[in-house]
Amino acid sequence: MPGGVIAIEIGDDFAIRMTGPVTKVAEGIMASEMLSARIVA
Repeated sequence: MPGGVIAIEIGDDFAIRMTGPVTKVAEGIMASEMLSARIVA
């Protein structure tokens, strides 16, 4: 990965923790539609 190696942990309560070195590789704006959750059954 260009910015370094990242470790991702997902807890029993689904909390997400990302750890590792930080190097800026990009900058941008996310559309709000990307952050909305939709569950399809």
